[in-house]
Amino acid sequence: MSDQVVYEKCRPFVIGDIKRLQKAEAILKAGLVIRSIQPSDDADFRFGTVDCLDLDLLPVDLPFGAVSAEAGNAGF
Repeated sequence: MSDQVVYEKCRPFVIGDIKRLQKAEAILKAGLVIRSIQPSDDADFRFGTVDCLDLDLLPVDLPFGAVSAEAGNAGF
């Protein structure tokens, strides 16, 4: 979501685990701001910012790409 075209075509919004999103951003070094919002807050839909309704489902140290009960439960 670091491409302006994405924001011209849609309003990106993530419902998921903010810690995992922040970890992925740090790995990719995309220069994005990951912003936690609550259901009653308004999303900004501002270029360079990813609004995320944080479900806080996954431990920070859960490895990417590995099958696990925690990841399966979060996906469900």
